[in-house]
Amino acid sequence: ATTSEVPDEIIKPIETAPSNNLTDNAAATPSQVATPQSVIEKTTTIASPYNVEELPMFPACKGLSRAEQLKCFEEQMRKKVAQNLVYPDSDYQNGKQGRTFISFVIDEKGKIVEVKAENNKNATPEMQKAAENAVRRVSKLTPAKQGGEPVRVKYTIPVTFRINN
Repeated sequence: ATTSEVPDEIIKPIETAPSNNLTDNAAATPSQVATPQSVIEKTTTIASPYNVEELPMFPACKGLSRAEQLKCFEEQMRKKVAQNLVYPDSDYQNGKQGRTFISFVIDEKGKIVEVKAENNKNATPEMQKAAENAVRRVSKLTPAKQGGEPVRVKYTIPVTFRINN
């Protein structure tokens, strides 16, 4: 039997500075990113979910307290990614296991966009692609809001491929 899982203890939002360059390394500091102030628009801001007034959420999480919403979001995300995840045949046949981190943005419409595997050399390229595809297939969510306006929020989650004997 195989398992593909998203560990429940490690779904983490990425803290980022507002930027119009959505391909910035999440660790970049504002001084490392040259961004003309006139180019920054409200619709391109990536906020941390810890700093937004309303968290992004799955329909199952509506009506809960903020702390419960965050826990529910993480649980629902793990569940949806695990349901969509397909262990690559070649890796399974060769007994390869691994773990990759997938970064993504929940945009102003609640759609998951800008899905990218962080190449950490702990997963094969096939595993990284399979994990990206699993995240892309997560259904639309209610977007995060700040000041009543929808905002973009960036997350990174780990995805593990493990063969159980």
